[in-house]
Amino acid sequence: MRRIFGVGGSVAMGLVLLGCTADNGGSQVDACLIDNGGCGDPTYSTCTHHPGADPTCAEINLCTTSNGGCGDAAFWTCAHNSGASPTCTAINLCATNNGGCGDVAYWACTHHPGAAPTCADIDQCAANNGGCGDVAYWACTHHPGVAPTCADIDQCATNNGGCGDVAYWACTHHPGAAPTCADIDQCATDNGGCGDVAYWACTHHPGAAPTCADRCVAPSGSVTIPVVIRDFSDAHPDMEKFLGSDLGIVESVLGGDGKPVYAHPGASTPTTTGKAAFDEWFNNTAGVNLEIDQSLALSETSAGVFTYASAAFFPIDDLGWGNQSRAHNYHFTTELRFRFRYLGSEQLTFAGDDDSWAFINGQRGYDLGGVHGSLSASVLLDATGAATFSLVQGEVYELVVLQAERHTTVSNYNLTLSGFALCTPP
Repeated sequence: MRRIFGVGGSVAMGLVLLGCTADNGGSQVDACLIDNGGCGDPTYSTCTHHPGADPTCAEINLCTTSNGGCGDAAFWTCAHNSGASPTCTAINLCATNNGGCGDVAYWACTHHPGAAPTCADIDQCAANNGGCGDVAYWACTHHPGVAPTCADIDQCATNNGGCGDVAYWACTHHPGAAPTCADIDQCATDNGGCGDVAYWACTHHPGAAPTCADRCVAPSGSVTIPVVIRDFSDAHPDMEKFLGSDLGIVESVLGGDGKPVYAHPGASTPTTTGKAAFDEWFNNTAGVNLEIDQSLALSETSAGVFTYASAAFFPIDDLGWGNQSRAHNYHFTTELRFRFRYLGSEQLTFAGDDDSWAFINGQRGYDLGGVHGSLSASVLLDATGAATFSLVQGEVYELVVLQAERHTTVSNYNLTLSGFALCTPP
């Protein structure tokens, strides 16, 4: 046996064992059989025999067989180490293409050494409300694997947006912002449920039900009632022409227009010349009469009793057509209307000249027709009066007082109202 050394005395090539040759009666020895031919651990190196020459050593890459024992190559990498065992490293599949889970914005990949990763849907709504905005005003809806959707929250739809009772507060929605609350004026709609605005006053109270007040109440101290005066010239056929009582000039009920109806169509009466001329008395007629609006102030003479009294009733002196060379303007009509809530036992008394009629609930209460001195009449609205005029306690009715001054030289007007709950217009 011989050793072959390199420079410095190190072994350059394994051992070469020589046996006998054919000439000397022996055979060549395979050096790889002894100590792996000096190649080292046969687990990591292979020795290749070369007859008559040194063996050669080759490193064994264990990673090429069964992934070096690391396990499934899909999940483990095998790193070759010369002359030593390989090292195994788990492959983080999540690092590549998000582990096949999908868009990294919508899917979370979780690495599991030596096994497939798991994929979890990312609920983007859970962070910063999915970018939708303030969670108080925007609702974020999660959709697996895609972007969330944002929906405006109508806060008014829940609890009236915190404004309060929906009956009294209106909530207005503003996308992305707090709602605004507005007080509802219930009186502006259907008079707040109080009833006819002519007879009931509605008072608004923010955030609460309105209150209703009867407009038809007994006055106190004094009361003023509007009156329409129509001035005529003495040239009118019914003015300054006749004298005498003249009952039955008008029908017992008012017409559909609320005006008196001449009871003698196609004829005349002792102090009137016919329907056409009479219809001008209480209707505005161009070139015939002039409307002058005034009012009568009635004073309370005793509890609940209100009176207007004048023995020289010339309310339009020097107005309208003027006095026509007289001391006063003597030729006019008056039309006084008011509404009252019927309570029972009201009484109206009139005294004056010339013609006068009163209508309660459209029906005639007295007749003082004609050109005459001062005459008086009274209407009592007790139980009998209620039956006569179809009145129901608590209901509202109209009372109309008509009067005409048609002749010189005296004019009286006296009106007394007792126990009336007058309706004050809105």
